Order: sequence, then structure tokens, then C-alpha cells
Amino acid sequence: DDDYADTAIEAAMSGVGKWGKSSVSQRSEIIVKTLQYQVMYMYSLTQLHQALEACLSEDATRTDQMSHNFDNAVAYMTGSLEGHTEGGSYRTKDGMLLYGLANQRCEQFNQCKAGHPARILGVYQDLYYAAKGTMKSANCKSLKTTIHKIEHVIMVPVIQSVIRYAIKNERLPADSPSKDLAEGEVFALTILPIIDLYEDDSADILEKNMVMERGRKPVVNGDQMVADALYEIMDEFGIPCDFIGTTEGVTPCVHDEAFMSRNGAVGFRKRKYALFATNIALLSTLVM
Repeated sequence: DDDYADTAIEAAMSGVGKWGKSSVSQRSEIIVKTLQYQVMYMYSLTQLHQALEACLSEDATRTDQMSHNFDNAVAYMTGSLEGHTEGGSYRTKDGMLLYGLANQRCEQFNQCKAGHPARILGVYQDLYYAAKGTMKSANCKSLKTTIHKIEHVIMVPVIQSVIRYAIKNERLPADSPSKDLAEGEVFALTILPIIDLYEDDSADILEKNMVMERGRKPVVNGDQMVADALYEIMDEFGIPCDFIGTTEGVTPCVHDEAFMSRNGAVGFRKRKYALFATNIALLSTLVM
């Protein structure tokens, strides 16, 4: 469905399809979070690519046009409520988009700079300034490279959010009315189309565990299995483990020896348990 975000919002607003028996809080979260993290993200990407197209054109006004498109993209990823202080609005006070999401997740994943801002925001800003420099020199090849980096790195708080809600939702029963299920699904669906382009198996794991289905327990394979699946896309995107971090003993980077050494091998026991439980389930299926 090319209009998957619109389809989800319309269904949740109307209370039809899979949302017919969902709680009001779940439907509300689907609508709001889909607008925040799917619609705005995709529109930001559109603006980034229009900036690149302007760079590649021979139009006399291309400098103004690509700068305008690029500024729009940054605005739609950041939002108007972040204010003027370094790092944006403090934690969850105002910021409503991907920039603010990074600040929400940084404390949970031990990724905040001293005082407040998420470390990843410094990476965002460096890339934004790098893109501005390439546009001034009309270096379209470098601009294309920088835009691809922005597209990938902006997904860091979304990856963290999938892990966070995998942990929370693993504790819930099938058909729970908790809004956490809806939030986890939106974050998963934000990145699922991208993962599906690179790793079919990882996409299948994410869909099975994070997308709600009547009668099925959430996160059936365990939170660490979800985190493991996300590592594949991190590797493809060139997102280092230190950008993600670890939370409640879960990390997608259990096989990254350098990262695990720096972080005291947090999460290794949970991963072994997740893999062990999955193997037992497979053996049970074979025996039956």
C-alpha cells in the first residue's frame, strides 16, 4: 500500500478493520504517532530529494530552490516547538517530531550529553551544516552522499523506540487495550518499509513481533530478538552501536565486541535466553 500512513490514519479515525475493536487510546496513538513519525518523515525525505534535484538542474535559481527545500526538510524533522536553546526543548516539554524523539530516548538509552541534549543531535547538526556547504559550492555528488547519511541517521531514535516498546509490550497479553501496542506498531511501521528493502528476515521478525494481530501475544519472540533484527539495518546504514546504546539490558549490538566491552556486556544474557527460547519453540514444533 503506497498510501500506508493515510490508510492507517483513516482506519483508526473510523474505527474500522483491525482498529474496530481497539481501545480509544490505541486509535488515538495510531493517528498522532503516524502523523509525527511517518508522514512528517516521508515529507522531509521528499524535500531532501527535491533539494538534490534542484542541485542537479540547470535552473538559474537552483541555489535558492535547493536551500529552500533543504531548510523545509530540516524544519519538518525538527518542528517549530524546539525553541532556540542548544539541543532544543528540554526532554519532552515541547518537541514533537524526530528531533524531540531523540531527546526523549537519550536518557533511556544512556545517550544524553551532560546536561540535556541527545548526543545524536550533534551528528544531525554536523550533517545539516555539511549539506549547506555542498549546496553553496553546488557539489551535487557530495550533497547526495550527505542526504543519504541524514536519511539513515535520523532513524536512530526510531530504532531506539522500537526496542523500548518491544521491552514494554513483551509483558502484555494478547489483545491488550494498552496504547503501548499502538505506539510500538507505529515505530515499527516507520522503519519496516526500509528494512524490507535490505533484509527480508529482519522485516518478518519485526512485523511478527511488533505489528498487532488479534489473538497473538505481542513480541512473541522476545525483546532481544527484535533488537537483533534491527542490527541488520544498522549495519546496512552504517549506524554505529554507540549511536543507539542499551536500555534495560537490551541492545541490538550484542555481537559487537568493542561496544559490549565498553558497556560491560550488558544484554548478553538476555540475548542468549531469547535465542534459547526460540530454539525450544522450534524443537517443540518439530516434535509435534
